[in-house]
Amino acid sequence: MSFRMAMDIGGTFTDLAVFDEETKDVESFKSFSTAKLVDGVIECAWVAARFYGMDLKELLTRTNRIMHGSTIATNTVIQRKGANTGLITTMGHGSILYRGEAMKEDAFNHKILYPRPLIPQYLCQEIEERINSEGEVEVPLREDSVLAAVHQFKKWKIEAIAVCLLWSIINDQHEQRVKEIIKKEWSEIFVSISSEVQPTIREYQRTCCVVLDAMLKPVTMSYMREFDETLRENGFKGEWFFVTSAGGVVDPSELQSRPVNALYSGPSMGPSTGLLFAEQEGVKSVITVDMGGTSFDVSAIADGVIPVTKSARVGSFPTGMTSIEVLTLGAGGGSIARVDTGGLLHVGPQSAGAQPGPACYAKGGDMPTVTDANIVLGYINPEYYLGGEVKINAKLSLQVIKEKIAKPLECASAEAAAGIHQVVNENMIGGILEMTVRRGIDPREFVIVVGGGAASIHAARIAKELGVLKIIIPKAAPVLCALGMLNSDITSSFSISKFTQSNRFDFEAVNDSLAEIEEKTKNFLAKSKISAKDMRFKYYVAGRYPRQATELEVPLTKSRVTPEMIPQLKKNFDAIYERRYGVADPTSSIEFIDWRAVGIGCLPGLTFKKQQASKGKDPSNAFKGRRSAYFIEEKGAFIETPVYDGNKLACGMEIKGPAIVEDTLTTTLVIPDYRLKINEFHSYVMEPTA
Repeated sequence: MSFRMAMDIGGTFTDLAVFDEETKDVESFKSFSTAKLVDGVIECAWVAARFYGMDLKELLTRTNRIMHGSTIATNTVIQRKGANTGLITTMGHGSILYRGEAMKEDAFNHKILYPRPLIPQYLCQEIEERINSEGEVEVPLREDSVLAAVHQFKKWKIEAIAVCLLWSIINDQHEQRVKEIIKKEWSEIFVSISSEVQPTIREYQRTCCVVLDAMLKPVTMSYMREFDETLRENGFKGEWFFVTSAGGVVDPSELQSRPVNALYSGPSMGPSTGLLFAEQEGVKSVITVDMGGTSFDVSAIADGVIPVTKSARVGSFPTGMTSIEVLTLGAGGGSIARVDTGGLLHVGPQSAGAQPGPACYAKGGDMPTVTDANIVLGYINPEYYLGGEVKINAKLSLQVIKEKIAKPLECASAEAAAGIHQVVNENMIGGILEMTVRRGIDPREFVIVVGGGAASIHAARIAKELGVLKIIIPKAAPVLCALGMLNSDITSSFSISKFTQSNRFDFEAVNDSLAEIEEKTKNFLAKSKISAKDMRFKYYVAGRYPRQATELEVPLTKSRVTPEMIPQLKKNFDAIYERRYGVADPTSSIEFIDWRAVGIGCLPGLTFKKQQASKGKDPSNAFKGRRSAYFIEEKGAFIETPVYDGNKLACGMEIKGPAIVEDTLTTTLVIPDYRLKINEFHSYVMEPTA
């Protein structure tokens, strides 16, 4: 018996997916996340070991490969706990982080405070040098100004240095020399330079990115070392990889050289996993939602194309890094409900997390949460939370909702709980609309794939409101992103800026740029010990119509651009633009800005076993009993609702709502006028009856 594992650390829960390489079975496990992240991983691994009848050392010894996603980088930035970092930049540009993008988050809100820069102004040191936009040296590098900055940083006990010089994306000789001087003068300091981290246009994004990279280096290196040592001490002898924002995995050593790639780590796996389960139903357009304890992640995939973006932010800071496009909202099971002074009910974005958690955890939490509301409504079984591993106190849920919500609103506790349930649903619907309707996409033409331990209680009502006719809830929905990690490849992308236009295309310069980033991807895969037969390469260009400020990415059909490709490339851009925004301008030329090469090292994927069909649709052998549950659809009343054991349901069985299906790590709510079927991969497929 041998295994592959994927570990995903979230704000409330640590998820673990284990693939048995002999039986091809996938098992899901959860435990609470801990302040020391590695401890939560070990606790979750112990849960799995007990399931397999082993001790932890035997389980890890039998494990060949581990994929790991963590919020370590994102949390470090949001909580501003990164290394004390200094910035070296071109003379006259030391205020770049302070000026930012010269825009307010809300142009009409005069109360918004000026955003606090990533690092204080005094830590931004200017040096004498200048390279122009053609890559020519306007002002030679004065090395004494570099030494002066380094000596000043030493006095201030800086832990890392970021270097971002003007137009180093065209000519990096000054940045490289600055790096050499720093390492010679101060060998133990961490250094990041923008031409290696993010060699693309837009000065503020590039500066933020390289500062974040430098800030994260000591933190991620320490975490990686601790994670590796803990696994090895407990018997693990295989190889492990870390999940990146690009939706793939990399060797830990690669991440240590560019830790900024660890941002958005876990959620990046959701879209590809959602597409995997949608394709099992013969569908390629899918909205993937993942509702955990702290947040709600949503992505929209049209025609099987997973969207990527360079507009992702950590807090208020842009990075310009290519990442899988996922919108994250503060709407999870632990999201806190409150009534404002005007008598309006709000849910989130604040979360109770794992400590103290919802009131029902009995760990000191005194604020009502979505989980507390779902308990009061009868959707969650207090005796079977996480399969009965965690005992929860339903009386505490009722108490906090009565005191904090029902009393201010002057309504019954059940109505208050239903209000919390409805408000968080509307919050999640708003996120889905942001990723679909507001981008010219009709969600009614999509299916919804559900992930996360909390989402399947809310999925039917969300789909009904949106007009989506099919919901897919995989058996491994509670650990959806971890499951995606098991099915991922080693992936990294490299970008370069090279401006040209469709009507005046610079073939030589573009192809030289493509050759440069292609070489970087090949070196990356070779360093990751990927054989040539398992290497795959993809190429993209980011383009825009003239006088626009944002780009859309278009795939290239070949690794080099020829004159014959330009008309089709332009048509492809127009089609992608129309799909995103609902309009296009085929008569306009296209400006091409950034070029990207993706290197993929293929790893063994998952093989899902098909179930044999049951003898009929009758699910009575899975019937557990009835309990009182609240249904808005039944005029806001509690009704005795049949409850089924999800572990006993088989392919072909069908359940008509209202009903509740209990699995070990999640609960599925089937509302009236909906039915739930079990497909051959043991996913639940929910649809309206009419």
